[in-house]
Amino acid sequence: MSEPIVIRRRRSPLLACLEALRTLDENMSLRAASALLYVSENDGISVTELAGVMGVNVAGVSRKLAYLAALDPPMVSYVVPDDNRLRLAVLTPDGERVVARLQGLVGQPSAARPARRVEGGKAA
Repeated sequence: MSEPIVIRRRRSPLLACLEALRTLDENMSLRAASALLYVSENDGISVTELAGVMGVNVAGVSRKLAYLAALDPPMVSYVVPDDNRLRLAVLTPDGERVVARLQGLVGQPSAARPARRVEGGKAA
């Protein structure tokens, strides 16, 4: 008797995005990914404003941005205007490329179908 053939589902666009982020760092947290996406939507956002929209404290956001800036290649950098109290987060060119890739993945129509087993040429 032959082994059943398993037909695999296509990866959903959202799962593909998570996997793409994991290629940057397999331990990337959802908070760090959220910070990256918030910065992409609001390039030049202040750390304080980002903390507010993410619902976390400034220290937590600062840690996530520092993490994103320390990736190889860095995804985020800071712009310090004339006011030393204000730090603005912006995407690096590499960060822009990653976000564009994620947007391309999400923009694809989902062709996901349930997985099914095929035994003897018939779907089970």
